[in-house]
Amino acid sequence: MRRRKHGLALIELVSASAILMLFVAFQLPAFMRSREAARRSQCVNNMKQIGLALHNYHSSNDSLPMSAVAGGIGHGTGQGCFTQLLPYMEQTAVYNAYNFDLENWHAANSTAVGVKLNVFLCPSNPLVEITPASKITTHHDKPYPGKTDFGPGHYGANWGGVRAASGAEAAKAYPGSHLGVILTVVDPDAKTPTTNVKFKEITDGLSYTLACVEKPDSFGWGVGGWGGTEFDVNTTVNYDGKDAKLRRVFTGSHHPGGLNSLNCDGSVKFLRSDLDRKTWYALTTRAGGETIKTD
Repeated sequence: MRRRKHGLALIELVSASAILMLFVAFQLPAFMRSREAARRSQCVNNMKQIGLALHNYHSSNDSLPMSAVAGGIGHGTGQGCFTQLLPYMEQTAVYNAYNFDLENWHAANSTAVGVKLNVFLCPSNPLVEITPASKITTHHDKPYPGKTDFGPGHYGANWGGVRAASGAEAAKAYPGSHLGVILTVVDPDAKTPTTNVKFKEITDGLSYTLACVEKPDSFGWGVGGWGGTEFDVNTTVNYDGKDAKLRRVFTGSHHPGGLNSLNCDGSVKFLRSDLDRKTWYALTTRAGGETIKTD
């Protein structure tokens, strides 16, 4: 007699598939949380590297780096603060390839500013494409004359400025400008240039003053000004609007519930999206005299 071969009945196959699908459905959220935790950890590590570079820069130059507004000749060369940090981030080759006597969009600088550097990229941020200079606007909304492609960047330094459209409350509370720590040394609208900030001028305390925060988008790590490696103060911590320009101006991230921030003492903290405005504004000023709770 031939032995009968046993197989799966249709009902058994359907049941097994259903159980497998339920198992995947239950495990998927945990997998996604684990994946996001790893990405957030990498983002924290990036910020710690930036913080270490800022301190090493200050030790070598007795001040923090400046950030120039992207403009024409006579308005600064357009580079951002991160360009000056490159030698302190094991990117000396990129730094040496950059000519600080020329605009950042100049053809001679295209190789340097077009490099995609992971230290300036948040793994959770899907916007990792290069930005051509033809799509970048300056302080006066004029297009760049160059055609250079800029490597992306997801972090902005604390300039401390306020855009009236959304930051009116901050402007009323702190009527002065340039309240942050990475200043625009040459500003087309300024009557006199500002100077670089020293740690001793951050009288609110290094651990209570922001140095760098995530941005949902920017023109790139090699571009100065509010659309590049600076951020302006919005009324909320996490801007999640649809305006492409404001995504490059204000702070925000793709991490659930908030964003990573770097303090001037080198520590990295997670700022909740629902952080109250008074505390948020206070963190952006270097000498506002505010009292901030340690939590």
